[in-house]
Amino acid sequence: MLVDRLIAPEGPLFVGVSELENEKNLTKDELIAIAVNNACDVLAMQLFDSSLIVDAHHLVVAAQNAVNAWYGKYAQARSLDVEIAIFASGQNQIGKALDTFGVKDNLKQIAVVIISNDKDVIRRCLINLQEKVGSPLQVQFASDLCRFKSIMRVFDINEQELEAISEGVGAISTREALLRCVASRVSTVALEA
Repeated sequence: MLVDRLIAPEGPLFVGVSELENEKNLTKDELIAIAVNNACDVLAMQLFDSSLIVDAHHLVVAAQNAVNAWYGKYAQARSLDVEIAIFASGQNQIGKALDTFGVKDNLKQIAVVIISNDKDVIRRCLINLQEKVGSPLQVQFASDLCRFKSIMRVFDINEQELEAISEGVGAISTREALLRCVASRVSTVALEA
């Protein structure tokens, strides 16, 4: 679990990110119901298909951009939860963002993002989700070639772009180069609004 600080005009907010094992093989509808029932004390909670998430920082960048859009009055969605999905997906079509990145039936792992003005509320909410969904993965968002290829396809990142990023900043890992490419796509959603 990662808990990080976000910047907002009304003071600091916090974001919690975790990847959970779907131990009970919960369906999309069951996962959404759990999220809705556990989101009462938070500003936003969004669940994702974690196979398309580079790492926790991908979701932190999406959350910060969503908060910026929300408080900057250029949000595209009616809720901060959905705004996070828009930014995490790197494109501005709500339906496509939720269809591609949202939870589905038969997912083995689920990524969760929670925004609150209280770190303890985030931690309690994540613990509650763990009890209902499953344990956090030992290695969050594990590096995996299949995951990277899926992310590259969804974000339209080619090998040449990845190589240019990794060589341009001096021998960074493929994961770090991919994160930089995705963070760029996530941040440009605001320009398309």
